[in-house]
Amino acid sequence: LARQKPGLIPDPAWKRGALNAPWVTGETMMAGIGQGFVLATPLQLAVMTARIATGLDIEPRLVRDGLDSPPRDPLELPLRRQWLDVVRAGLLAAVNDGGGTGGNAALPIAGVMMAGKTGTSQVSKLSRGRSKADLPRRLRDHALFVGYAPHDRPRYAIAAIVEHGGGGGQAAAPLARDIMIDVLARDPLGRTPYPELLAASPDPVLRRRGI
Repeated sequence: LARQKPGLIPDPAWKRGALNAPWVTGETMMAGIGQGFVLATPLQLAVMTARIATGLDIEPRLVRDGLDSPPRDPLELPLRRQWLDVVRAGLLAAVNDGGGTGGNAALPIAGVMMAGKTGTSQVSKLSRGRSKADLPRRLRDHALFVGYAPHDRPRYAIAAIVEHGGGGGQAAAPLARDIMIDVLARDPLGRTPYPELLAASPDPVLRRRGI
């Protein structure tokens, strides 16, 4: 896409070349949770989520006016299945188990669940330990959520980012839930109608279809 940036997963070689500085052990942990020098676009976050959901090296492509090129067959990721299963179980629990940070992304239909994870991208150190209401908007953290559904037969992956929205569970997760409701309700390849999703849709046209 135009102006799409490459993102960055830092390592010792990158830091030596870019900053002429040695890698510090703590930076490994920082990068592991997405802090420090890590950079990612919303599209990259969505692709990451799709790859976790499927175990395949999914590549994005732009579909427009039926003129898109056919997709290539994705290959399996060079990761052990049990590692992916651990991550998937955590993503499912974060949304659907009591106390998870992503509870606001839970779908309102039995048997159809979203798996996902919230995130908060710190804008300023001033936000640490303070309510976003106490800060001017430009200093509030960015809210993030990534997820996929249905969790046991993934059809769609999503990345939602609300700039200066605060915590991901409060601002981004509900947005992702509403989008996923509409996507599943409109899914042309869906094998089973989801009347509960239609009834819960923010779109009044879809809601009428679910009545």
